Amino acid sequence: MAQDATIRSIFYARFDDDDGPKVLHQVPEGSIIPCPPSQTAMKEPFFDFQAVSSYLIPIREFCNRPLSVCTNGYRILGHPVRITDPDKYERNDFIFNFCIVIDEDAEHGAIKRVVSKLASVFGNLEEQNRFLSRDEESDTIVAAGTEGYGGEKGSKVFAIVEMVFEDLNAVGEAMIPIDKSNTLNLSLFPSRPPPPQIQNHHVPLSVARFTSLQTSAWDLTVQRIIPHVNGINSVSRISALSDVDPSLTRRAIQHLIYYDCILLLDIFSFAAVYAPTPRIKSFIASPTLQSECASYVYSPSSIFTPSPSPSNPVPPSPRSPSNITLIQLYTSLRPSLPLRDFCISHAFQLANIDIRRLITFGVLHGFLYRAHRYALLPTTSSSAPTAAPVLPTTTTTTSKDDDTEAAYRVAALSSGWRLRGSLAGTPTTTTTTPPINGGKEGKQGREEEEGKKDGEKESSGEVKTKESSGRGKAGREVLRFADGMHSLDEACTALKLVEGEVVARMRAAGGDAGVVFVYK
Repeated sequence: MAQDATIRSIFYARFDDDDGPKVLHQVPEGSIIPCPPSQTAMKEPFFDFQAVSSYLIPIREFCNRPLSVCTNGYRILGHPVRITDPDKYERNDFIFNFCIVIDEDAEHGAIKRVVSKLASVFGNLEEQNRFLSRDEESDTIVAAGTEGYGGEKGSKVFAIVEMVFEDLNAVGEAMIPIDKSNTLNLSLFPSRPPPPQIQNHHVPLSVARFTSLQTSAWDLTVQRIIPHVNGINSVSRISALSDVDPSLTRRAIQHLIYYDCILLLDIFSFAAVYAPTPRIKSFIASPTLQSECASYVYSPSSIFTPSPSPSNPVPPSPRSPSNITLIQLYTSLRPSLPLRDFCISHAFQLANIDIRRLITFGVLHGFLYRAHRYALLPTTSSSAPTAAPVLPTTTTTTSKDDDTEAAYRVAALSSGWRLRGSLAGTPTTTTTTPPINGGKEGKQGREEEEGKKDGEKESSGEVKTKESSGRGKAGREVLRFADGMHSLDEACTALKLVEGEVVARMRAAGGDAGVVFVYK
């Protein structure tokens, strides 16, 4: 795992017309080129410069671009610069490189930007007034590895390299005046990983005091959502409470996560399942973490704290949970135990404990994880919802072949149509009304009666069609979460239903094969 970078060494190398690649300045002494023994010099260099010199001072075609070389457990970051001017330089080109050495496994994103800035600034200075090449013209300049090296002879480049090394390691930034009109400004901006994708069912929890950080210059969206970020409200609810578009809410929360002001949790539910991770051993072995947990979860007004009763009118004295109690509670959680059953079986131990905080503390410190529940509709069943009640699976056809009727059935079930009589399993019968008093009067009465019945049938059929279409649409809406890729938290948030209602609708819409629910 990458760690924060510590600068081990900074050195300045260039291509010498007589000696080839050569290190002129290095900090600390002896870190790159061996130096005569002294109190400040290192006993041995970090690596063999000659072995990698052809990469640090490369051929012309590979200049003016960043590079990274790993050797002997260290990473060398550089940006070789080539300046071409036949009038100024004997061999037409001036090639130099300011390099920074760090540990090989350290995070180096911020260091790369510093190296590129050094290359850009000193490249411009060399083109303008030959700042680097003129510094070597003095006979008093001593190159690295030579007796008397140390910068006390007046090299401006050595002084700049030394100040950059000390300032960046001490405070992470440097502001060094070069001459009357130029100043070198460097800063090690922290390299942060990109924030995760925010979903509507995520629950943000603030880990920073916004009251002390917030100013009038903050983004208006951030200012509106901050009062509702309490570790309980989901992103969807925060969006509704703050009257902010959900997409803008997610973007604002993503921005706060990037700067380590917010952490993401899952929706708290007593139907959820939690279990310890292998990191639980770090909690068991750390009394400091246990004490921190006890002070965080302690709540005298917990729902599990016994109240005074006629048999026991004196309320129990509030006390924070012991370390043994906390360890027993965390280790008693397991993948097959819903939180509500855990609370019932451990109600006595949960006295004076906020169960929400108990779970949150474990999740934030990584020794507790949430087993999410997913719905999966088997591929053997139709992915389209069926109209209620469930229709029989066997049909009898007389005028069309089986394939045509089967195709019509699938289309009807997916669209909420009424099924034909043969598919619905109900025979179509025609009844005639006997004439009333016979003759014309009986015929007229029969026609009027049949007209009324036809109207009632059409009206009833329209109502049934609308009801079936509504049930089919609701079934399709809930079954789109039954692909094994969306947790029930996401389905509940999107449909604005509790988990029990979502599960019931999925089972009703799943057909004969049914929907399978799994934890992972």
